[in-house]
Amino acid sequence: MDRVPKDLQPRCVSIIDPNTPEVVIIDNGQYVEGDVDYSPQNPETFDMDASYVWSNGYFPGYYKFESVGTPGKFQRLMSDGTIAMALFEDTDEFRNAASFDVPTHGTRRTYAHSFFFQIV
Repeated sequence: MDRVPKDLQPRCVSIIDPNTPEVVIIDNGQYVEGDVDYSPQNPETFDMDASYVWSNGYFPGYYKFESVGTPGKFQRLMSDGTIAMALFEDTDEFRNAASFDVPTHGTRRTYAHSFFFQIV
């Protein structure tokens, strides 16, 4: 948490797969992928790779996720269904692709709805 400014720490999150809670979504430098928390691929960078700062997105009710490990890179939905980590682009296409709906409660239907993207 020492790399996350104090004012952003309350919005620092990790994203897990609700069906397999030991799988954490990490930033591998280019895309997001699942990694297990009990035996990560890169233990020395796992905490940073698995941390994101979420904040209000580009549209009301939507959020963006910035990587803690590579500041300035945001999750962005690609046309093939994968989620890339990308630098901000001042385009409507980027703002649309980097805006995510975050369910406010956990139900099976909500999770099924929220997993429209593919984790590589």
